[in-house]
Amino acid sequence: MIRLLLLHGHATDPEAIDRHYCEVHIPIAKKDKGLKKWIFGKVTATPDGSPPPCRIADLYMESNEEFESLLGLTGRLGRGCRGSEQFDR
Repeated sequence: MIRLLLLHGHATDPEAIDRHYCEVHIPIAKKDKGLKKWIFGKVTATPDGSPPPCRIADLYMESNEEFESLLGLTGRLGRGCRGSEQFDR
């Protein structure tokens, strides 16, 4: 099992990030059967008090090959999620 944990940077507009996740990322993830499990969440604080990442995504795939076909440079989900101003920082 391959696990990818993504921390998305600091948000200047948290509501826009939430809308984007709900309207773009989650529907894309639901369509593809290659993801065996996925969890999206918010980070509300850090131990040292520094600004937390705005979102966290925990993605699970069966194999490295499945990871590459889903999220690699030419992967199905990677293509669908790229190009978003909110996440291209």
